[in-house]
Amino acid sequence: MDHLIQILRDISEIDEKALLFEVLNQNKIKELIIKLNTQDQLFKRGIDSNGESLGEYTENTQKIKASKGQPFDRVTLKDTGEFYESWEVIISDISDIIINADDEKDDTALFEKYGEDVLGLTDESLELLVQAIEPDLVGLLQEKIFSFLR
Repeated sequence: MDHLIQILRDISEIDEKALLFEVLNQNKIKELIIKLNTQDQLFKRGIDSNGESLGEYTENTQKIKASKGQPFDRVTLKDTGEFYESWEVIISDISDIIINADDEKDDTALFEKYGEDVLGLTDESLELLVQAIEPDLVGLLQEKIFSFLR
C-alpha cells in the first residue's frame, strides 16, 4: 500500500509546465511554428498574427512578382526568401514563445512598414500548433507515469 501511495504522490508532483516546455523546445515544433507563421499566414494568406491583411503590392511590384512567378495578389514579404530564413523561435518558458526575424531589407525595415504583428501566430495557427504538440505531450506524460510504476 505504501508503494501505491508513493506512486500517486510522484504522479501528483509531475511538473506539467516542464513537460510542455520540453515539447515546445523540440526543433520540429520550432520549425512548425516558423512554417505556420511564414508559409501559412504570410505566404499563402498575406495576413499578420491578428488575421489582418498586409495589404497589396504596388502595381510595379505586382508586375515584378508576376514575372518571377510569385504571388502578387497579396503581400507575402517573400522575394528572395532571406527574410523567412532569418526566423527563429525562442522558448523562454511556456507563456513566452518569442519569434524573431531580421526585418531589414535594403533600406526598409519591414516591421516599421507592416507592423510587428507580422511575427506571431493567428488563433487558427495556434490551434494547429496545439493539435501538433498534443501527441508528444501525452507521450511524455505517459513515459513519466510509467517510470513511477517500475
